[in-house]
Amino acid sequence: MSLKEITEQNKPQIHFYFSGRYPDGTLHTYRFTKLFIEVESERIDTTQILLCTTDLFRRGYRIFIHPMEGNPFEIKLGDNSPYTNKEIRMGHNLYKMLISGTFDIIGTTVC
Repeated sequence: MSLKEITEQNKPQIHFYFSGRYPDGTLHTYRFTKLFIEVESERIDTTQILLCTTDLFRRGYRIFIHPMEGNPFEIKLGDNSPYTNKEIRMGHNLYKMLISGTFDIIGTTVC
């Protein structure tokens, strides 16, 4: 395993759930999810998709999406094949991309 891979694994994670299949302890309110982000929790499970922004990258988070149908996937800056044909930049609105179907490729239905 490379140093880059080890560093990536040690970053905090935020998991966004679109379906009712989420773990115990998942945050369901905007307020508490925002608070957990602000205190830089190591792992956040939430249904608050509105908080899926590129600001999370600035804070060091890895972003994982658990779609309605299909397997969970990670959104990264740059290439996100095979989940979308777009390269993700800091100026993108991830929330709008998610709800508009940008990531609905290869049989995945996000919302």
